[in-house]
This record gives sequence, C-alpha cells and structure tokens, in this order.
Amino acid sequence: MNIFIIYFRTILFRLGFPVKPVLINWLITRRCNLACPYCEIGVANKKEIKETELNLDQIKKIVPQFKALGVRFVTFAGGEPLVYEDMLSVIKYCKGQGFIVGLVTNGILITEEVARQLAASGVDHIHISLDSPDNLQDEIRNFEGCFKRVDSAIRWLLKYKDIGGYHIGLGSVISAFNFDKVENLFSYAEKMGIDSVGLQPFFENQIRNKEMIDRFSITPEKIAYLQEKIKYFLKRYPHLIRSSYFFTNSIPKYFRDPKMKGTYCYGGGLTINIFPDGTLGACYYLCAQDAGSLREKKLLEIINTPAYRRLLERVRMRDCPTCWCPVDHDFNLLFRPLDMLRSLRLLRVFKTGK
Repeated sequence: MNIFIIYFRTILFRLGFPVKPVLINWLITRRCNLACPYCEIGVANKKEIKETELNLDQIKKIVPQFKALGVRFVTFAGGEPLVYEDMLSVIKYCKGQGFIVGLVTNGILITEEVARQLAASGVDHIHISLDSPDNLQDEIRNFEGCFKRVDSAIRWLLKYKDIGGYHIGLGSVISAFNFDKVENLFSYAEKMGIDSVGLQPFFENQIRNKEMIDRFSITPEKIAYLQEKIKYFLKRYPHLIRSSYFFTNSIPKYFRDPKMKGTYCYGGGLTINIFPDGTLGACYYLCAQDAGSLREKKLLEIINTPAYRRLLERVRMRDCPTCWCPVDHDFNLLFRPLDMLRSLRLLRVFKTGK
C-alpha cells in the first residue's frame, strides 16, 4: 500500500462510499490503574469489565482478518493496555502477522523487566502519556508519584531501546492545567533522548466529573497565548512533533470551534476502533454495538452492515461529541499540499511506524 491508495480511500470516504481501514485502534481493555479526572474509564467495576474482554485465542482468530483489508497499523490502547494480562503475547502475535504495532500506555506498570519484555516483543512504537514532566503530572492524573513512575518507565525503555528498536513518544493532553508549560515537555524530551512529542486538546466530553470542566477549559486569552506558543514549537521543535503541521497548528482552532468546520474525520473508515468486547466503532464515543461483535462475525461483514453504515454517516455529518485526534484527522493533510511539505516526517511514520 502507498500514499496514493490512501488518498483514493479518503476521497471515497468523503463521497460516502465504504472503504477498507489502514489502521486498527484496539481498545483492548477498559481497565485502568489510574483515575484521571478528565477520563471516565478508571472508575468502573474492574472485575465486571474483565469478564467482557476478548481472550488471547479469540484475538488470534481476529487479527489475520486485517491482512485481507490492507490494514498496516495496529495500535493498542485502553484503559491501560498493560493491565491486560496477555498484552505482550498479543503484540508478538501481531508482529508475526506482519503489522506495524503501537502501544499507548500511562507507563505506570513499566519496570525494567517489562521494558525488557517489550524490547523482545517487537513493538514498533511506545506512546507514553505525560501531561507535564514534574509534580503537576501527579495533580492532573490524580496519582501521587505519577511523574516519578513515568520518568522511571521512560528510563527503562531508553535502556532497552537499542535492543528493541522501538520509537518512544510522549503524548500530552493540553488543558488549562498545562497550556503554559508545554515547552517543558519538549525540553524534557530533548534532554532524555525521546523521539517525539504529540499534542492534542482535551475534550469536554472526556470529563468524568463535570465539575472539573471549568478547571480544564481554556479561556480565549489562554487560547491566544497557546496559539503563539504552538507557532513557536513548530519552528523550534519540528524534529520532535509527532503529528502533522496541520494537526498541531489547528489545536487552538479546535478550542474555539470544536466542530472544526472545513475538516473531515476519518474515524470508522480509514481507522477503526475495536472495543474490548469485540464490537466496532469510529472512535471511543461512537460504537456500532447493534452491528455485531467480532466474537460472532468477520470484520468485513460488520463494516458492511446497515448499522455500521449509519454510524459512518454520523461521522461524516459531525453528529458526534467532537474531538481532535491525530489518528482520525491527520488524513486531512492529503488535501493540503503546503502543510504536507511541512510534515514530510509523517512519510517515515507511515512506512515504519517510527
């Protein structure tokens, strides 16, 4: 598969035709070892959640279906994916099937032994959630000692990086807590030898505790400040910024207009979410539960159901809670030639996942 095939698929998707995915974003568990106030995941009954998850044998029956669809990337997230007991075995199996594999983790469970096992698994990209490289991380994540644990995880991953050959990236959710401290992340990444930093805005629909919305929301004055800082980051740290120039530069616009007029979301089309129970969706917020589960149906069968088609129509019409995620929105870059020239590193990401 090359960039022209992806471009063709984006056009078909815009026109309302069904397309085959390029990337699978697999939320392998909703269990989490944190309870971040801007996330609704880490509060449910963990035993109940575990009982609904796909097991390793079921996953091994599902993964080979991706090849026939032309999927290139499989990324595991959650919840916290390392809480899933067979996570390393799943990564190894996907690598054996020839996919580029990513892992999105909060880093809390990464000890030296886990880092060594990750290096042996073949994982291509490890994305560590870090909103601030100091004690502010503890406050944002509602977990005392959180930054120390993440910093330790990063150091173990760096120790085994040459053996594993993986890319280490930081991912930060921008909010009122850290909008004026984002440069600290870039400084930390440069000092540590981290490969990339990915930024994205917080979404109000993420907030578990609605009383927290005011604490996370960014005022117009703060948005103006952030816009100037992002312009600076794009000039100062182009070698570190993970997402496209277009995506990163548009973060302030999202805070002003969450509907992001003039852009398209490709969730459910070029990217597909698999939920822990085997159902499919366009993103974390849009799930086609009535289309069936991968426990009983093939992936291609599900995405061709009327129920799944109705979900895609909601995506195209922006009938959703709104978000601004690079995995679903960076495809807009294909229709912005100037921004493509500013984001050539994404060609390497597409080829290697690194």
